[in-house]
Amino acid sequence: MSKVDVAAIAASVQEFYYTNNAERRKELDEDLCQFKSRFPCDDTVAACILLMGSRYPASVQYFGAISLYETIRQRYEECVANVTLMEVLKSFLIENLTSSAHVQLQSITNKLSSALAILSLYCMPDVWPDPVATLTNIWAAQPELLLRVLAEIAAEFSNIKMPLTQRSKLKTELHRTSEDIIRIIFTVMGAEDASPSTRQAAVDCVEQWVKLPGVGLQQWTPVLSVVFGAVAEDSAALTNLLNILAANDELASTDQLVHDLCHYITTLIAQKLLRDLTENVDSDEVVSLVSAICTVAVTAIPTLLRNAKKSGTGLLW
Repeated sequence: MSKVDVAAIAASVQEFYYTNNAERRKELDEDLCQFKSRFPCDDTVAACILLMGSRYPASVQYFGAISLYETIRQRYEECVANVTLMEVLKSFLIENLTSSAHVQLQSITNKLSSALAILSLYCMPDVWPDPVATLTNIWAAQPELLLRVLAEIAAEFSNIKMPLTQRSKLKTELHRTSEDIIRIIFTVMGAEDASPSTRQAAVDCVEQWVKLPGVGLQQWTPVLSVVFGAVAEDSAALTNLLNILAANDELASTDQLVHDLCHYITTLIAQKLLRDLTENVDSDEVVSLVSAICTVAVTAIPTLLRNAKKSGTGLLW
């Protein structure tokens, strides 16, 4: 049982949103901000879970979700050191997402997905050796939810705070896990009955994992081909993917991917740009896509020239 006055916290959250008194709102904000550090970690976690109960309005539930995420992020050593608490967190997050992801506010689901992701990162590989395998087994019938959480695991890597040696060990573990992620993406993208939202979740997942520091683009080249095919008519997605790849230090040395990208740009994307320009020459999406293409070209041209010198000018055409 939580030793925190959960009802009082819930009342403060609701008052914060409804009061018109600026001074009172400031007081409430300061008080609520201290909630995550004022009590013992297990009491704080218990209170967060209670705040997400159905008896409370969405604003209170969202506060509970944010507070749970921040508690894990800021007090991860206490969470991971307490095996019982860690299991409570893991069980609650998995069960909540399994049963409520499709009915609760998306903002709450997103924050709980982030909470589960950052918890798994702090537990890998010693406390929770293979969270990807665990979640894949649990959510085999819920691929969109699985992909959303897997994407968050990669996205949350930039938010973790741990000693450099431990961080390096974790990064190595994530790179090893990439093969599992790639297999999942291939399975989802190859499923004829996959919904558009599930396919989009797969694209988002690829984007996040390719952004991981030190990721091997050679390993991801086959699945990137599938993803580019899936977003061929989506300017925003194309722009995002091209910018992500251009920012990766490995792109210039991944010859096959450079050639595949250039071929894709000069054929399918070029045709799309012509159609889009015919419809709206001032489109912001077109401008962003052209900018992304130019960014890729800055990296690609030296690679193309280097290979052309080796193999003849045919590679340039």
